[in-house]
Amino acid sequence: MKLTGTMVQRLMRRHRVTMRDIKAKHHITLKRIREVRANGVEGFLAAEWLFLITGQWPGTRPE
Repeated sequence: MKLTGTMVQRLMRRHRVTMRDIKAKHHITLKRIREVRANGVEGFLAAEWLFLITGQWPGTRPE
């Protein structure tokens, strides 16, 4: 799985999640969030970022 920086930005906008929301809720630095938004992530990190933004793990059904 791979998330590009553009995909991360689109997901954040679609789910109305700001960088400050992620920082406050998950204790991730703004520097790291900016890095992911610029460069993207792949592998397990992509799935983890998808969870951080949407609140659901990929492949699970919404409850």
